[in-house]
Amino acid sequence: MRIAAADEVFTRDARALAAHPHRLTGSREYRAAADYIEKRLKELGLDEVIVQEFATAGLETNRLCQLLKADGGTLKLWPMRPNGIVPPVAPESGIRAPLIYVGTGKLSEYPATRNMPANPIVAMDYNSGRGWLRAFRLGAKA
Repeated sequence: MRIAAADEVFTRDARALAAHPHRLTGSREYRAAADYIEKRLKELGLDEVIVQEFATAGLETNRLCQLLKADGGTLKLWPMRPNGIVPPVAPESGIRAPLIYVGTGKLSEYPATRNMPANPIVAMDYNSGRGWLRAFRLGAKA
């Protein structure tokens, strides 16, 4: 196979696997990705493709999460979890609180104490490691 052709195949596969907003275990998006991979392995002409199923707990989203913006618009939010079963839970009525963004969650990225809203929802970068623990220590509601 030519290198250019291999690049095209790789790009096609990457696009197919990234077509959905997530591939959380147990979701339809996860199943679509698994089916795609199985199909591609068979297309490669392997002698045998073994699919091993595992029982897993799945995340069920009862309704779309959204952030209500000050200008009256909304921003779609997708519930997510790290590599593990950590289902986020919010009451049916939702969570309402001031929102602050703190980057990676370092103490220096928080507003000064006098400017810190009470019980805020804290948004931070996904790669913030254990920074989320600091948010709750500083009084975050979510």
